[in-house]
Amino acid sequence: MPKKPTYEELAQRVKELEHEKLQANEARDALIKSNEWLFDRIDIKAPPEISSQDFDLGSIINAEEIQLIMDEFCAITNMVTAILDLKGKVIEATGWQDICTKFHRINPETANNCTKSDLFLARNLKPGEYVDYKCKNGLWDVVTPLYAGTRHLGNIYTGQFFYDDEEADENFFIQQAEKYGFDKESYLDSFRRIPRYNRKTINHLMNFLVKFTSYISKTGLTNIHLETEIFQRKQMEEALMENRQLLLDLIENSGSLIVIKDCEGKNRLVNRKWEEVTGLKREAVLGKTDEMLFPEEIARQFRKNDLRVTASGSIIETEEFLNTPSGTRYFISSKFPIVNNKGKINGLCGIITDITDRKQAEEKLRKEEREYRSTVDSLLVGVVVHDADTRILISNQEASNILGLTAAQLSGKVAIDPAWMFVYEDSSPMKIDDYPVSIVISTKNPLTNYVLGVVRPDREYVTWLNVNARPLFFANGELEKVIVNFMDITDRKQAEELLKRSEALQSKMIANIGDVIVIIDKDGINRYKSPNIEKLFGWKPEEVVGTSAWENVHPEDLESTQNYFGALMLQPNAVGTTECRYKCKDGSYRWIGFTGSNFLNDPDIRGILGNYHDINDRKHSEQLLSESEYRFKVLHNASFGGIAIHDKGIILECNQGLSEMTGYSDKELIGMDGLLLIAEKSRNFVMNKILSGYEKSYEAFGLRKNGEEFPMSLEARNIPYKGKNVRTVEFRDITERYRAAEEIRILNQDLELRVAKRTFELEEANKELEDFVYSVSHDLRAPLRSISGFAEIIDRRHKASLNEEGQHYFDNIIKASSQMGGLIDDLLNFSRLGRKSIKSEAMPLENVFKTVIETLSDPIKKTFARIHLPEKMPVIQGDISLTTHLFINLLENALKYHQPDEAPLIDVRFEVEEQYVVVSIADNGIGIAPEYHEKIFNIFQRLHSQGDYPGTGIGLAAVRKAVQMMGGQAWVESEPGKGSIFKIKILKAMTA
Repeated sequence: MPKKPTYEELAQRVKELEHEKLQANEARDALIKSNEWLFDRIDIKAPPEISSQDFDLGSIINAEEIQLIMDEFCAITNMVTAILDLKGKVIEATGWQDICTKFHRINPETANNCTKSDLFLARNLKPGEYVDYKCKNGLWDVVTPLYAGTRHLGNIYTGQFFYDDEEADENFFIQQAEKYGFDKESYLDSFRRIPRYNRKTINHLMNFLVKFTSYISKTGLTNIHLETEIFQRKQMEEALMENRQLLLDLIENSGSLIVIKDCEGKNRLVNRKWEEVTGLKREAVLGKTDEMLFPEEIARQFRKNDLRVTASGSIIETEEFLNTPSGTRYFISSKFPIVNNKGKINGLCGIITDITDRKQAEEKLRKEEREYRSTVDSLLVGVVVHDADTRILISNQEASNILGLTAAQLSGKVAIDPAWMFVYEDSSPMKIDDYPVSIVISTKNPLTNYVLGVVRPDREYVTWLNVNARPLFFANGELEKVIVNFMDITDRKQAEELLKRSEALQSKMIANIGDVIVIIDKDGINRYKSPNIEKLFGWKPEEVVGTSAWENVHPEDLESTQNYFGALMLQPNAVGTTECRYKCKDGSYRWIGFTGSNFLNDPDIRGILGNYHDINDRKHSEQLLSESEYRFKVLHNASFGGIAIHDKGIILECNQGLSEMTGYSDKELIGMDGLLLIAEKSRNFVMNKILSGYEKSYEAFGLRKNGEEFPMSLEARNIPYKGKNVRTVEFRDITERYRAAEEIRILNQDLELRVAKRTFELEEANKELEDFVYSVSHDLRAPLRSISGFAEIIDRRHKASLNEEGQHYFDNIIKASSQMGGLIDDLLNFSRLGRKSIKSEAMPLENVFKTVIETLSDPIKKTFARIHLPEKMPVIQGDISLTTHLFINLLENALKYHQPDEAPLIDVRFEVEEQYVVVSIADNGIGIAPEYHEKIFNIFQRLHSQGDYPGTGIGLAAVRKAVQMMGGQAWVESEPGKGSIFKIKILKAMTA
């Protein structure tokens, strides 16, 4: 049989376990410290504290080891022990006495005594202490709580003993055996085996158990922490490896060239893209400097930029170039320092973007712009671009040729200037409203084939033009530009005039022999085609004469062409033009410009005489112009501010205004990141506007080249530009506007002071007036009281002696006295409002209306009124007395001013706004005309006679005054015969 451990040996074992716990904590701290660098670099936080909600008693202690220890404890002390969690689960139990297990815990009545003992002990537990209790079965029980951290997880019980300083009454247990039917001999035998302890020993033993419970809970919790931290460390190590591999993959597969160098300029890492572009293998360049790999001039350029980074410790972005196997390549290099955890620069990293394609595209753009301008100037039609205010922005060479003015003379000229000598086709002066630009601006629709004449100072004849114009709009639908193109048709016009004056068909045809001449009868049948149709369109005249004129018109143009001929036929001698696609004999279509004259009444013609010619080239030019005009106008737009076109922030084009505003030259701005023109505090805000495609004006702070910040407004538009969508931005310096705003703010402060002074003076005047009204009303009471008193005496004693007329007059005296008394009372109450101190408090509207309904119960019953109140009403802030009386006034008015043949119907509702509650009181009464909606709130304002609706005219004035005193508003919405809705806006209850 193994030797029982002594008490000292058991205590030593506890100390050893505490030492093991200390070593475990030190190991945990060392583990955390060794991995602090890992937490810093991969953004994984140290393990959190284990929550006491994440475990129970069984999960933090080893039940088998505890059972062995407590068995040894029982062998030394002969004391009963048991460890239970809070759910009653037994973790350990040792040495229980037979008197409890075989008797007390078996019988229901004695078991109930055990339960009561357990409950008493559980209710009186405190951390680090123990509780003893003598149960009704005659034995002592002791318990101490078991905590993990701050959480109570279970209890350790001992007991089933006697104290040696008390007498164990055997007769008590004999009586219990007889009472509960226990086997007396066995029961008393178990009684005699119950141990006895002195109180000092129990105190030592329980102190041991208190320390022991503290130890086992802390050790178990520490083990859980340590296991959790080891598990999380493994997770962090795996995350670190994943992040490291991800970083290497990103570098290796980046579309940019990436190189890492040490402070001596030696290459430490290059990626695959760097190899591809330079043609050098990484094994040949690692450990070498740029001087060993590239020509001297290029290496010097690279090294100079590298030294700027390592010397300043800041990021730089610069443009570099390199001769590669595929030719000279241009790059934007972003270089930044690599700093260790002590703040020392160990090298630098370069992220290099190939911009060769962009460089080539910029050169191509400049070439295309030159070609574009040359193309526009070579057009055989005049082209003029007007701003929305009709100023001429752009014109081509043909416009100067036709109008007789140079481009400089045309620039800035207003299209509706009366100096223009435009005439109608009948040669009469043209009204400004009929100028082409005026028509497009007023209708916002395109204008086609508009004929007008221009009287030039250098010509004796009128220059006739065929004008086409169309509007351009901003994205918000506002007019931006008007583009006008026109062709000199003077020769054609003169030929048409000659044709009209000719008496014979032959002379009319000869006059227009350059075009195809056609005669179409009223049924749309070709009656004549001039021979040159074969040369221009491939048809022989005999192949089309006698056929429908509509057969060779393109299906998409058929309806408009037929409408044109239909309109032309309605007016004799009318002349008109149109354009459509005409079918050639080979099946192709070509655009023609058709001019027709109505000669249906001419005996020689009896049809529409027309001439048409091929305008296919002109249509093609117009299409090219349409595709590029928007870009053209943007690039040549004159502005009072800065204008830039950018693609994803990189400036592609800009005007002189932007250069003057920012201090950068044009060359510096082109290719610059536009965000560098924005102050640091506004960049995120502006970037969000760019990313969202925002196209309205907004404000931000700009940054000049000299570092000065200034307020500006920006407005951007998305536009097509060389086959892709970019943004054009207008910058405006609003520094003066900010200064003006500050001046206005100062003026407003001065105005507020003057208003406050005037308000104080007005309040003083109102107070004096209220005092006056109060005094007058009070002084009127005494004589009125005498009149009323004597009138009542005469009424009682002498009224019967008066004739009928005298009685009538006397009744009027009594009635007038009563009315005067009511008026004085109302006037006094009204004057008291201004003198009353406001007691603001929270009050439920339900309570207010309960008082109002009780007060008005008699008139409600008398008029058979129905009043609807919401089930739930909000809590408002104000003076409860004022609030109650103002709602009494409003409901009393609703009861009084009802339709004679209808019972009053009153509906109370409410709406909750930010800081206010709006209470609406709607009735089905007689209503109020709109012109009296404000007057009825004035004192003594009445709309009806005393005979129809008695009153003093003060009630609503008192309502508005009471509401205003509580910081609210009162108004009415009403129409005669449709009832009224009185609305009271009052503060919501204040909350903490």
